[in-house]
Amino acid sequence: MVQSSPKVLGSRLLEVEQRVKEKDEMIRRLQEENMAIYRLEAEVEEKATMEGELSALLKEKIHECVVLQQTNRSLVDRVQHTQANLQTAVQEKDQLAAELDRVSVALERRRSSHGSRELEERLESKDQESMKL
Repeated sequence: MVQSSPKVLGSRLLEVEQRVKEKDEMIRRLQEENMAIYRLEAEVEEKATMEGELSALLKEKIHECVVLQQTNRSLVDRVQHTQANLQTAVQEKDQLAAELDRVSVALERRRSSHGSRELEERLESKDQESMKL
């Protein structure tokens, strides 16, 4: 067995201690990196969960929009149908009002001519009565 001098042993010991410190530092950095990786994995998992929830919410909102569009189309159709019915009713009312005016005028003429005849007949009958006297 070869014996080394204390100086060589001391130098060797310092070298080994330095290597141990370097290895300790490397282990510490690797542990920090490992923890950072775990944190990133947790964030990725959380974001994936959020993405799934947002995707489900988006699908729900899209469905609501489709339902609202269908309802809107239905309401527009109903409004157009109601407007058409209203327009028809207004035209019918105008026609009936015109017919009523024509009938009123005809009745008024008839009454006027009938009233004149009645007046003439009364006058004639009074004339005849007065002649008898």
